[in-house]
Amino acid sequence: MCIHTDRKVYAKNMCQVCYNRSWRQTVNNSNPKRRKPACHPDKRHAAKGLCSTCYSANAQRAWREQHPEQNLANWLSYKYSITLKQYKNLLTKQAGVCAVCRQPPEKKRLVVDHDHKTSKVRGLLCSRCNTMIGLSNENPLILIAAQKYLEENA
Repeated sequence: MCIHTDRKVYAKNMCQVCYNRSWRQTVNNSNPKRRKPACHPDKRHAAKGLCSTCYSANAQRAWREQHPEQNLANWLSYKYSITLKQYKNLLTKQAGVCAVCRQPPEKKRLVVDHDHKTSKVRGLLCSRCNTMIGLSNENPLILIAAQKYLEENA
């Protein structure tokens, strides 16, 4: 029975949401052998005990883990419009260290620093230095003031 009196009747005196819900319950209950996904029992089973959404997400995650270099190339191209070769050239040019603090990356790799207005790539930074520049709104005056503050209060 439909409880949505304000909605248009779709079928069997029910709105479309209620009709679809009752149809799913009928289909799921009519076949006791029908597998239900472990992740979302209310959704349809796709494969490997998962619904289609989770199965797709797992497949994408597995591909990214099996192809890390291609995944990085895709991301660099999508986000910064540079190739993996250009990224590696920057990395070689900077001797594998951050352009600001001259330290090797703490995590996986150096991140691409770019101007948010022009989208021009400036260099590769460690995540700490990239965060510092981002928190200063890319304003050199704020960074100079912070340097002066540190020097005066050291």
